[in-house]
Amino acid sequence: MLKSWLHYCSGRFQNHGRQNAARGSIFSGSSGQHLRRLGQRCLTTIVLTSLLLSSSGFRALAEDDFKPPDRGLPGRRQGGGSRTPLTQCIQSRDQSLTALLPVSNLGLTIAEYPEIFWFIPEHQAPLVEVSLYSTDADFEDQDLLFLSQFATTGEAGIGQLKIPEAISFPPLAAGETYHLYISLICDPSDRGQDITVSGWVKRVPVPGDLAAELDALGGIDRYRALARSGLWFDAVGTLGSLRCTQPDKAGTIETLWQTLLAQDQVDLTDLASTAWLQSCN
Repeated sequence: MLKSWLHYCSGRFQNHGRQNAARGSIFSGSSGQHLRRLGQRCLTTIVLTSLLLSSSGFRALAEDDFKPPDRGLPGRRQGGGSRTPLTQCIQSRDQSLTALLPVSNLGLTIAEYPEIFWFIPEHQAPLVEVSLYSTDADFEDQDLLFLSQFATTGEAGIGQLKIPEAISFPPLAAGETYHLYISLICDPSDRGQDITVSGWVKRVPVPGDLAAELDALGGIDRYRALARSGLWFDAVGTLGSLRCTQPDKAGTIETLWQTLLAQDQVDLTDLASTAWLQSCN
């Protein structure tokens, strides 16, 4: 923005200078008054823009900017209400079950067993289900690889589940894309009443320039490197861990979390102040 204004102002002054050079002064007459107003406007804008650019908040936004993958996939990361009043288990009309994913519905990870995140509003459902399917070249579901059901308390908040490192579940394969489903089971006897959201998980190799960097980084710097590399699940998981392991930096971590969710490529600002359901204890 500052560069554009400098270019604009410079061009305008040069044009006026050429047009009025023969008059002896570019600041004479009505043209001079116009040019003085132009100069004042340019100066004011440049000063204000410089102040904004020099603020720590703007630097943090640039430094911590999440870079999503170039492509997205179809999905429904936010769910609606259940179909009938008798099984309406979402208490709020303004909130919905949400898979924590970028707008693209595709989250990248370098982890063999990533951690999955979602937002659940206040509800009356007894169970939540998380499932993961392999997909073919056309992104059609193939084999059910992982399924977990667990009881809920009815509270609203950010939920999380680390896919367990178990013999029955092989690690995610690098280069493969998996279909993720998160379901609120409103009535276990009628699964047609489930509220379900979905998205995609893709495991990618560790970028060559990132491998050495991650070996040397920890804490907030590690999060920033993961976010810049577009590794969604790893970045979110790192922030989730930091809120427990570095309570002395709670303010900075909260700002990073809010900045991440507010970015256009994420667009989950309404969840930025939501509590995490998993206690640090």
